[in-house]
Amino acid sequence: MAYKYHSPLQFFSVNMTHESESSDSDKLTELIRDAQDLNIEILKPDINLSGLKFTIEEKNIRFGLCGIKGLGDKAINEIIPNRPAGGFKNLDDVAKLCHASPFAGLLKSGALDNLRFTVDAGDQSRKQKLDLFKKIKKSKAKVEIEGNALEQEEEVLGLIINTRQFFDKYKKFYADYSQEVDDQAEKILKKFELFSF
Repeated sequence: MAYKYHSPLQFFSVNMTHESESSDSDKLTELIRDAQDLNIEILKPDINLSGLKFTIEEKNIRFGLCGIKGLGDKAINEIIPNRPAGGFKNLDDVAKLCHASPFAGLLKSGALDNLRFTVDAGDQSRKQKLDLFKKIKKSKAKVEIEGNALEQEEEVLGLIINTRQFFDKYKKFYADYSQEVDDQAEKILKKFELFSF
């Protein structure tokens, strides 16, 4: 256990890789929570930055492609050796290397969030990206993307990696709401002060 505290990045990256390869998502979740408790940020998978295994990036750990459910060794072995030196620039190149199921897994995990297809299709949400993939590849695969990004991430990674993104999004809403409640309470108290004897 001393290794966990003396070399935490190495400890967690090795053990997370081991647990993801053994398909023990409960143990992987526990390791990720332990790492976060030690202020180690777990970076979501990225098609251009993730390796096969969980890797150390400065003082963080990058989620490995081996941890994405449904991706499989065959797809990973197509992606990593064929990844261009500067990384993939668009989804067209990624689509050439994948079938529908691994592509959907990459989408749901957030590993493709920074890329788009070269066709001009507006916003290109994860669902729209999968639809474009099927159209381009003429795929009749019954793979779908449902739910919001956090639900998708939890489906293929076994957990929501960066809840901080979720809370930051709603932090302002809660702060504004809390201030509104405080203001209302203050008004009510002032009304009662008028009637005090």
